[in-house]
Amino acid sequence: MSECVVDSHNNKTNYQQLFARKRRARRFALQALYAMHMSIRPAAEVVAEFESSFDMHKADLDYFNLLVSAVGQHKDVLDEYILSCADRALSALTPVELCILRLSGYELLYQLEIPFKVVINESVDLARKYGAEQSYRYINGVLDRMATQVRAAEVDASISTTASTV
Repeated sequence: MSECVVDSHNNKTNYQQLFARKRRARRFALQALYAMHMSIRPAAEVVAEFESSFDMHKADLDYFNLLVSAVGQHKDVLDEYILSCADRALSALTPVELCILRLSGYELLYQLEIPFKVVINESVDLARKYGAEQSYRYINGVLDRMATQVRAAEVDASISTTASTV
């Protein structure tokens, strides 16, 4: 009889590695989106430059490619959602804030397997690292409003779970 042994340590380690690879992909995607925004170059050109110029072997390259191309393809829809949740025009946002909001807006709208809290937390971390001093607070508020719009059931379930444990 064969015995199936589940190694919870390896499962946790694999999850952590996957999470770290996605986190790196987001970081590179933000930088690529910023480069596209500032230079008005097509996604394919920027992606090729990043893949040849940066050490990306620890990043999830498929996810990086998806984020960069999809944010570019859905930019108009993403900008509409950002405008509906922000208290200022897109032109009043810093380029880094706009790129973070587009990236995380894409994840909220189209990557439904990623919990909204993860999207917001990852975006706040990016804003702390690359944004202006207090931009992480603004990013958090806009994304919280966006999550309430586009993932109402998930947000409500999260609020209910939190309230029942208090």
